[in-house]
Amino acid sequence: MNRTCAAGLIVAIAMIGGGPAVRAADPPADEEQQIGQEVFTELKARAAIVRTSPLYDVLRPVVAPIAKAAQPRYGHPFAVYLVHDPRPNAFAVPGGHVYVTDELPYFVRNTEELAGTLCHEIAHLRRLFVRPGASDTVFGSEDARSVPEVNV
Repeated sequence: MNRTCAAGLIVAIAMIGGGPAVRAADPPADEEQQIGQEVFTELKARAAIVRTSPLYDVLRPVVAPIAKAAQPRYGHPFAVYLVHDPRPNAFAVPGGHVYVTDELPYFVRNTEELAGTLCHEIAHLRRLFVRPGASDTVFGSEDARSVPEVNV
């Protein structure tokens, strides 16, 4: 595991206050997916993942246009999960996993702030966990023209 990916795993575990990640039974095909699966498995084992919540109905329309715009520039599908935590926060781990605490939607003043937070986390995935040789431009001037308008 390289240092950048290991650091992402450590940060994600530290965000939810815990020990070592639990390795999945069937490891994913690449290192980013493997790290993402390890974090997901750890959060699931702690019952931190919120399986059902009306907050997913708040997240879906905010996440959809962001993921649609960013997906062609990232090699893994994005998955956004709610996690139990009393602190308003969000974090991303390799493999396209974005975690939003169930407090964040109540903390932000509007959906634009929520969208900004999600864009920030997806930018982490694009910039910190980029495959070698991939462009590090997230939304340069020519890319901004292809970003769909978010009507919130």
